[in-house]
Amino acid sequence: MNVSFEYINNNYTDMVKTAAAQVDEYGAYFLRTKIREASFFRAILDPEPKTWQELIRGWNEEEPYVVVHKEPDATAFVIDFRGETPYKYVEEERYPVYFKQIQAENYEKDLIELKITKIPLIKILKDIMLKEIAYTEDKSFMQTLEAAVNDGGKILNSSNPLPQREDFVNLMNLLDGDKLKTELILMSNVMFNNIQLWNYADFGEKLVGEVTVNGLKIPTLFGRKLITTNKTDLVPEGVAYAFTAREFLGHSFKIEDVNFYTKTDKKKMTFTAWEFLGASIGNSKAVAKLVLA
Repeated sequence: MNVSFEYINNNYTDMVKTAAAQVDEYGAYFLRTKIREASFFRAILDPEPKTWQELIRGWNEEEPYVVVHKEPDATAFVIDFRGETPYKYVEEERYPVYFKQIQAENYEKDLIELKITKIPLIKILKDIMLKEIAYTEDKSFMQTLEAAVNDGGKILNSSNPLPQREDFVNLMNLLDGDKLKTELILMSNVMFNNIQLWNYADFGEKLVGEVTVNGLKIPTLFGRKLITTNKTDLVPEGVAYAFTAREFLGHSFKIEDVNFYTKTDKKKMTFTAWEFLGASIGNSKAVAKLVLA
């Protein structure tokens, strides 16, 4: 769909009042793909679509759930996207994955400003809200990941101040030596920059170009997918994580895509966005952590 930003800015208020379906169409125009580019959680546990009919309604109707299975000797952690302590499951082979609502902040704009602005204001607001939602996804995932990796005990403390080839070999062996296989490595952009100081002998094989996963172009290191992030408050510069493939790692579900909501009130328009997600790390032995000196 080829729509100019100016057209959307100038006509959005009228669309809100006269054609809700059309508003949804234009709202989805900016929402459907960008969440993937901003969230490393989704690159690791990309949510599988679920319908409302597939959910089980609990005592608290705001927290519907689905029931999933785990390995008998594994420990599972359900990701709480509201920032509470992860739930820990030790003995149960079946456990509930609760769906939580992640919502961006509300943004208000003057209707006159919206009509006369020359910048893609709606697109900018949507991008901001998507980044907020993606940050909440990643923050909740990392809180749960830390609980899982501490439970699994696969933590490698290196004496090297900068990443070395041997560090990643030993990190991958924590999984590969436990009847699992390293599929993906997560690190900060700073650590990735330091890796690029390696010479050809350090790589062993060239840092291969890119692989395409769900629209993301992902580099690989030693044949493993490599996810990098600038969110060093969540993934510190001297820390890297290794993960198995999704089917051995955990579960992730979504209800619909990100929802975008607009409301007019006299001279102002309010924008917000939200989504419903449910996810878990179903096997604490399927994650490992590298910590540099």
